[in-house]
This record gives sequence, structure tokens and C-alpha cells, in this order.
Amino acid sequence: MIAHVLLVSVVLGTADDFYAFLLNINYTVRLVHQKRQAIPFRVITNGLQKPDVAAALGSSGVYKASVALMSHKPDQYAHIMQPSNNLTHSDVCAFVEALCAAGVETECTAVRQPGVDIQKAQDLAVALGAQSFRAREYFL
Repeated sequence: MIAHVLLVSVVLGTADDFYAFLLNINYTVRLVHQKRQAIPFRVITNGLQKPDVAAALGSSGVYKASVALMSHKPDQYAHIMQPSNNLTHSDVCAFVEALCAAGVETECTAVRQPGVDIQKAQDLAVALGAQSFRAREYFL
């Protein structure tokens, strides 16, 4: 017998009404889990969300999240990510902590850009509670 594993990824990006989008994620996870409880959901996000969103993702059944931490330096993070929703590096850090507290297996990522200290970014991710860290390659 061959076992098949299906990984469903839910990708979070920018949305005008993120809370309405979150309701759709909650609905989708519940709907799928009514039929196939074993299907895991993973979220990929820039992390520019408030901590209550992390708690809601955890309670919805999302099992894993990947968050773009990008740097250990707030000013470098702002330069790289250029957030437009008045959220900052400290909000991303709080979001990572909230995901971990909600029981969501959390990975942080950063891009190997010139000037980014990957080891310090990884150290920050671990300090925030992330279970893993991944450095992505930088392409021009």
C-alpha cells in the first residue's frame, strides 16, 4: 500500500480587509477538516499582522506557519519589507511569539541579501520561539 500525503498551503498576502480574509481561512480549514481531518494547513505570511491574528490561525487548525522575519535589525527590516500598514519589525516579532504560543509550528525566513546577518536573524527567530529557520537565496 502506498500512502499519499497532501499538503495544503494557504498563502497570506496583502488584503484590504484582512479579517474578512481570515474568516475565509477559518471557514476553509473547518470545511476541509470535516471531510479529511488529516490534511494539514500551512500558512506563508510576511508576518505584518497583529498577535490576535496568530491566535485565530492557531485555533482555526493551521498547523504550521512560515514568517518572513528578514533581519534582526528593525531599520533594515523596514528597508527590505517597506511595510505600508503601520506595522513594524516589533509587530512581526510579536506575531511570531503569538504563533508559537498558539501552538502553531513556526518557521522564520530571511533572504541572504547584502548586509543581512543571517546568523543574528536566526538567533532572533529562535529567541522568539520559532522551531526552525530558513535562509533563502538572494537574486537580483
